[in-house]
Amino acid sequence: MSVNQYGLERDIPDSVKRVVRQECGNGCVICGKLPYEYEHFDPPYKDACEHKAEGIALLCSSHHTDKSAGRLSVQTIKKRRSKPYNQGQSAIWTHHLTEDILFLDVGGNILHGHSVGLSINGTVIIGMKAPATSDGQWLLAGAFNDPYGTGTLQFCDNEVQIHRGSWDFTMEGTTLTVRSGPRKVVAQVSFRPSDNVISIDKLKMKLANGHNLLVGKEGIRIKGSQLNVELQRNISLKRSGKSIVLGDNQYPDVEFTTLAVNYSVLGNSKDWCN
Repeated sequence: MSVNQYGLERDIPDSVKRVVRQECGNGCVICGKLPYEYEHFDPPYKDACEHKAEGIALLCSSHHTDKSAGRLSVQTIKKRRSKPYNQGQSAIWTHHLTEDILFLDVGGNILHGHSVGLSINGTVIIGMKAPATSDGQWLLAGAFNDPYGTGTLQFCDNEVQIHRGSWDFTMEGTTLTVRSGPRKVVAQVSFRPSDNVISIDKLKMKLANGHNLLVGKEGIRIKGSQLNVELQRNISLKRSGKSIVLGDNQYPDVEFTTLAVNYSVLGNSKDWCN
């Protein structure tokens, strides 16, 4: 592991990273973009004796290059860190998915087709729609909240919005992770276009009347005092008029209902969020 002249390791402790992410608005302090890199700017890493959060800023790859090339000054970074681009607003990641084929993996259940997704009582949890043109993008829809009713992620076309109320959010490699506390992952989504898949790896989400939606390696589950439903993994569905509907078939067969769970006791989005 590399160290500087004072023996300081390159790796920043997780606790310090979290403070930096929160203070920088979970995005580049200059433009707000994701993904980002951790930049020691005051002092630079080579002169640092410790990892101090106030001397580290989040920079996108473009502005990190500008800093390294001398086109972005320490003074500017310092000013923007004190009032980052995302201050008072949610961070947004814009994806560019133009693959010919793309699969949506929800807890090990593979969905593919023109318009696929998971819905509960007509409310879209996660949906994916194929490009309208040969050079277009795959579009997403849906929203997550945590087990306490706090919004975490929202999907709108080619953007993923990270709600400001989240305790912590990271974007490392292909994976977005939201935590409600230390080691408490409430949402994890992997974007792996090289494997032609978007994967909902983990989700813990509040529904109505004491019920929760749980997505993980074991499949999709809804647990509560009045209802327990399980949809085990390894189901493969192509959206060509075929769906799995659990419960009352009272909601219209619209987009993103390849997997549809319809029980009135689960409520809708108005009941799920604080």
